[in-house]
Amino acid sequence: MLPLFLRNLLPSGGADHDAAQQGSTPRRSLSRTNTTEYRPQTEPLPPYLTSRPLLFLTLLSPPILALLLALFTLTLLATQATGSVAAAKREILAGCTAAERASRVLDHVPALMREQGEKAIKKAVEGGVSGVGVVLMLAITIIQEVLKFLVDTFRSTYMCCLELVIFGALAILIGAIKEVH
Repeated sequence: MLPLFLRNLLPSGGADHDAAQQGSTPRRSLSRTNTTEYRPQTEPLPPYLTSRPLLFLTLLSPPILALLLALFTLTLLATQATGSVAAAKREILAGCTAAERASRVLDHVPALMREQGEKAIKKAVEGGVSGVGVVLMLAITIIQEVLKFLVDTFRSTYMCCLELVIFGALAILIGAIKEVH
């Protein structure tokens, strides 16, 4: 048996169908009961989200979350870089003290061997310092390029959003003007 609201919506065949299912004679209804008319609302609907949840969702937008993640990563790398710089200083200092010890040993050998040893030590120390300089310059270049990429990504994202807002507002204005005319 169909519910009452479905029976009222169906044409007279709906009553025949119910009667056939029940095994009795069909009832025909000439008038529909419980009919309602659709009336548009005169009151505007309240917004689905109020300003507080909208503000919260704005803070959770992907660009802002990515920016926060990038800042967190950079601060983490900065703290690790401080430790890495301290370790590099220790290693360079250890290399310099080893070179100093080697030059003290050379004080006890003949002059010709001492000159050649000093040249080799000088060349090794200069090569090590040059290598550290190259590594530091590469690290600075990498950080610079990553920051450029992040800035360009966020700039492009915000330009896209700004363009969307401007073109959306223009489309609404053009539609309103066309509707008025």
